[in-house]
Amino acid sequence: MVNYTWKVLNLSCADTPMPNTVVTVFGRLEGVDANTNLSGAVKFQVDLGTPDANTFISFNNLTSNTVINWVTSSFSTDDINHMEQRIVDQIALAQQTITNNKTAMTPPWIKI
Repeated sequence: MVNYTWKVLNLSCADTPMPNTVVTVFGRLEGVDANTNLSGAVKFQVDLGTPDANTFISFNNLTSNTVINWVTSSFSTDDINHMEQRIVDQIALAQQTITNNKTAMTPPWIKI
């Protein structure tokens, strides 16, 4: 079983319609196999539409959960399934590498 985590890495903002309005979210969907602890990740970029003035949240009041909800609601179920399958494929490739008497290691400068 693979456990998935959505991570927000960066936000791009504009000053319309309000100051520091988030217009683009950059992030990563990470997955870790519960049995092997091997992992994979897929980067994403989500361009948000113009926010609804009635539900607008100022930049300083944003939470990780709010932004992740924006991201996940922007993807279709098929999109998410495809992203998750890419991660499963990465984990399978790492497992195959280990099975072939090689060790899969994350470079020390990459923080997952």
